[in-house]
Amino acid sequence: MNKALLAHFYAVKHWDIPDGFLCPPVPGRADYIHHLADLLAGDSGEVPKDATILDIGTGANLIYPLIGAHEYGWRFTGSEINPQAFASAQAGLSMATRA
Repeated sequence: MNKALLAHFYAVKHWDIPDGFLCPPVPGRADYIHHLADLLAGDSGEVPKDATILDIGTGANLIYPLIGAHEYGWRFTGSEINPQAFASAQAGLSMATRA
């Protein structure tokens, strides 16, 4: 389901995570991203296009960076201590938006 939602709503062409890793449901994570946009917009109501977000514990799935970059053009810096999750995230990043 997540793979289909990412492809349909966020233009992610290729997405996969290794066995044994979990991915939270995309709609809930999109809600968090939109809430963050509201917080960053503040009283002005304008969502900053040049925001840089730190995603602590990015995991193997890159959900926040994929959604935030697509929806708002934000840049993300991810941190991850699990070597397999890190490798998967790096591979996923290079494949996510390829045609």
